[in-house]
Amino acid sequence: MIRKQAGVVVAKAALKLVEKNYERSLEDLDGTTVSSTHAAHSLCYFPGTLPPRIAAFLVKALSREGERVLSAGCRGGTLVLESVLQKRELAAFDNNPLSVRIAKALLFQGNIADVVLRLQFMNLTRPVNLSSFNGYFDAFYHPSTYRELVNLRRELQSNRDSVSEFIEAVAMSLLHGHSSGFFSTYSLPHVGLLPQEQRDLNARRGESPEYRAIVPRILKKAAFLIQEPFSDSVGKVAARGEVFEARSTRLPLDSNSVDLAVFSPPLPMERHAAVSFWLKHWFCGISKEEAQRSADPAFSPDLWIDYMNEAFVELMRVVRPGRHLVFHVGHLRQFRRGFNIAEDVKRLIESCFARQWEVREELLVHSSGSFVKTPAEVSQDEERDVHMFLLLERKHG
Repeated sequence: MIRKQAGVVVAKAALKLVEKNYERSLEDLDGTTVSSTHAAHSLCYFPGTLPPRIAAFLVKALSREGERVLSAGCRGGTLVLESVLQKRELAAFDNNPLSVRIAKALLFQGNIADVVLRLQFMNLTRPVNLSSFNGYFDAFYHPSTYRELVNLRRELQSNRDSVSEFIEAVAMSLLHGHSSGFFSTYSLPHVGLLPQEQRDLNARRGESPEYRAIVPRILKKAAFLIQEPFSDSVGKVAARGEVFEARSTRLPLDSNSVDLAVFSPPLPMERHAAVSFWLKHWFCGISKEEAQRSADPAFSPDLWIDYMNEAFVELMRVVRPGRHLVFHVGHLRQFRRGFNIAEDVKRLIESCFARQWEVREELLVHSSGSFVKTPAEVSQDEERDVHMFLLLERKHG
């Protein structure tokens, strides 16, 4: 049975999933009681990211202020930001170095003056070696834009602090896209085309890259992102936040130290991200080998289940008994890749972890939070907007 509240559809069964201490927050949840529209959520796209509204829902419903939330596989960092905004102690990790960079940038507490000052002291017009330009970057950028990018990249990598990390993430989000606000000629905003693909697109559109100054574009987006500065109390929480690069199978966290974990694991066949993010990897100085390693051993369903087995052992260690782990799959299309992720995970838990984890509920939620459906009822057009969740409770003993 489904109950509507202020445009949000919430499964009534969800009210039975949590302790009585949390029932009030679930019942009271509507579009105005949680923070889910902070400007910083638009920092940088990353596939499979938890939608801000759902991230806010999970933090509010399944944890209290001051408790520790673990974003296990932080992807685009929405849970990172929502946890801090709701004054939860934060731990977050991902095996993908791009995700870690995004998450760290979301905790930036500076202002636009810090960004302006840093960029003013950079010489972005110095001559650069153009040997890699022709063949790789000439399809995307005007030579002068490329020169500025190379110099910015060098400056940011030689001076690593919170301001540099924030500027890097902002610039990374503007490397390619479909409007004049991006550094590149017309391209795809979320996926980095290969050079020949971009040349073909340029030919079809009859276009070639024009000069686009990078500093004013960085400043425009940076000003938008930090228009809502953290309060003093939220800033203190953000300063204590821990964001690190790690695998789900080995975490630098104490046992029984987490009150809520939201696990967005790498999925089978996700290794293509090493190719589609090649421009971002280049800009951030991430080698091809490092990018390939970030895909984790998730090359086939069998290997993926083995990896999940190890991950659930480690998460069992860090989540307190009686508290919750939310298993999240970024979009429903993963259900139709030859195996059913939800069923495979439930079988794994029932066969190996029945004494440690209890599956309390399986939910499918639209990214807007507006409806819940079964997989069979979701059309192909809706697949990318529907997220799957398994709510697990850590048993005592």
